[in-house]
Amino acid sequence: MSYIANPEFYDSCFVYRTAVQSLSDKTWTSLNLNLEVFDNNSMHDTVTNNDRITVQAGRGGLYEVACLVIFAANTTGARLIRLRVNATTTLFLGSQDALQYAGVGNTLWSPSYYYEMAAADYFTVEGWQDIGGGALNVTGAYLWCLGPLPI
Repeated sequence: MSYIANPEFYDSCFVYRTAVQSLSDKTWTSLNLNLEVFDNNSMHDTVTNNDRITVQAGRGGLYEVACLVIFAANTTGARLIRLRVNATTTLFLGSQDALQYAGVGNTLWSPSYYYEMAAADYFTVEGWQDIGGGALNVTGAYLWCLGPLPI
């Protein structure tokens, strides 16, 4: 069985946000993902728990996942993102100093990760910033996965 030649054998989901989301200073915030590019097995809901991609019943196994987050321009502080499983396990933690980009928008992305998931497990992406007080906006966020992959 070829998974590449037969994509119907795995679940895939690619979700993103279209509206600005404000992040409080020094507070991890799960990013809401209100739209879908595709979702072939009801892994995402655009209203309820829209910050998640959830593995469906009977579909546990090895999944590939990655994310991308775009922060608004600001020359102060740092930006962090983390890709998580079940809001407890961190697969990726990425950071960037705002001064590197002299006030233009900051984009952080994760490499692809492979993780063994069970039914009802879920992926989320979170953002964090420290501009020294006040909020900073996330202007874009993307999360995608596919699986279960052959081992």
